[in-house]
Amino acid sequence: IWSPSGVIPLIALLSCVGYLMHSLFSDGTVSPRVRSVIRIGLISFSILSFLGAGLIHRMEEDFRKGLLREGYRRLEMTKGKFVFFEMMGVAMAKTVASDPTVLSAFSGEGVKSDIQLRIVNRRLGSSIVYLLDKSGDVIGTSDPSLRGQNFAFRRYFTQAIFGQNGLLYAMGSVTGKVGAY
Repeated sequence: IWSPSGVIPLIALLSCVGYLMHSLFSDGTVSPRVRSVIRIGLISFSILSFLGAGLIHRMEEDFRKGLLREGYRRLEMTKGKFVFFEMMGVAMAKTVASDPTVLSAFSGEGVKSDIQLRIVNRRLGSSIVYLLDKSGDVIGTSDPSLRGQNFAFRRYFTQAIFGQNGLLYAMGSVTGKVGAY
């Protein structure tokens, strides 16, 4: 209430009440009984307005704090989901890496058919499975739109080349789908 945005309306209100009191009581045309009733009413109005402004300010602050608490709660929940997904993503990547179809692709035989990777994809319940060679070219995919694409520009690829776990939350440059890559 004491911020500049709260003080200015309060000063304006008190100024209006003061002007009304002065204009009503300065000329003497109003009876003393009516003047005291008006005086009590204006003073009561000023006091109640001031108390109401304080109550409204406190309610606004409580509302803002509640919004922040809810926002933090949602952020923590989302963070937990990302951590869980990251753990699951690593487990899924290990499962894909140990699949006979994938192992044959890197043993020199290559992927005989993308249908094999579609089967792996369905078995895992993932959206897309694709294999990249050392230069970032797609050599096998469960999604035909990825055939012939190069993903060497992606951070997860450069991390994997250097032996790190590469996981990136992004929008697919080809598929347009948001996900973990």
